[in-house]
Amino acid sequence: MKIKLIITIIFLFSASFFAQGQGSLVLFGGYGQSFFSSEIGDENSDTEEAKYIPVGAQLLFGVGNFQVGGEVNYAAVPFTFQVNSGETELAELKITQLYYGAVVKFRLGTGAGLNPYVRAGAGIYTGKFQVDWTDEITKLYGKEDSETDYKNAFGYNLGVGIELAVSPTSGIIGEFVYHKVDRTLDVEGAEAGKADNAALHVGFKLGF
Repeated sequence: MKIKLIITIIFLFSASFFAQGQGSLVLFGGYGQSFFSSEIGDENSDTEEAKYIPVGAQLLFGVGNFQVGGEVNYAAVPFTFQVNSGETELAELKITQLYYGAVVKFRLGTGAGLNPYVRAGAGIYTGKFQVDWTDEITKLYGKEDSETDYKNAFGYNLGVGIELAVSPTSGIIGEFVYHKVDRTLDVEGAEAGKADNAALHVGFKLGF
């Protein structure tokens, strides 16, 4: 019920701004790092730090310096952690992240040249947890790779950015975003673990 209400609010705000303002599409890629708790992975793995590569898009509508819309953000290269026993590598844990939700931006500049802005978002985080055993472990113990879904989790993100205007309606953006969310595997008895992460995005904005 909460998710349906959020989607309805996003739609109404976007429709209102679309009727009276300009729209823009932002396509971006980036580079990020996890700040997970140990509960998100395995006690033998270093699940507090792993790199990932996000890609995504934002569809924005606004008037003046204020914009609101939707965002989709996917870990094209997932968070990857090593599971070791001493110096022996046992497996890789791979965690994907798919985020979709609302985003709000407020530009601090005039629209010409370089314009800093602040941004905030909230929405749904989902993805999968995958275990890939090494060939040696598979041969010795018959272990099989596995994949488990995460439950949908509500979270939010905050960030700052800067936009270089290329034309009155287009530009190049760079932004730093911090995601705050707890995630739970979709299995009986699983406990939630902190799955915070941060990323730098670089992209191109095309106005319409």
